[in-house]
Amino acid sequence: MILHPFIIPLTFQACTRKAILEGLAWEGTRDPTLLTVAQQIAASTPADWHARADAALRWVHTHLRYFPDRPGVEEYAPVPWVLSHGGDDCDGLSVVLAALCWLLGVPCEIVWVTQQKLDKDGRLVPLPQNHVSVMVGPDSLHLETWAEASVAGAYLGESPYDAIVRLPRHRSVVF
Repeated sequence: MILHPFIIPLTFQACTRKAILEGLAWEGTRDPTLLTVAQQIAASTPADWHARADAALRWVHTHLRYFPDRPGVEEYAPVPWVLSHGGDDCDGLSVVLAALCWLLGVPCEIVWVTQQKLDKDGRLVPLPQNHVSVMVGPDSLHLETWAEASVAGAYLGESPYDAIVRLPRHRSVVF
């Protein structure tokens, strides 16, 4: 089990980064603290995906906080580290949320959000900033509902951008 954050080369493609994050989330489903949290949520929440995803999102928002990586460094942290340090950046919070959703039987996936802008020739070009979030749904074919872990107070179903606009105190979230 990985216990400390590790640096990801900035040259890694988004699909490689996503696979690493989902591996961390899957590994996080074995964390005893998260297992206890999942049991508590399951005992107090209806057994439908929406209610459980909402409860998992609210737990992350209540118990963890967003703080960015060091400038110019992309670090990925495992669930035990994020829990013991009280938070992480968007990828660490999303890893915890995905692991918690899986423990609750909520289908989900970690999503990579790349920002783009129009260049002088009118072509879309990617910006160096990115963001990691989670999508949930009733089954693995319908993961269409945002679950934004890094913006405390974001509603289940609210996009990361809309949550940051509605909750201006979170404008330090980088994506």
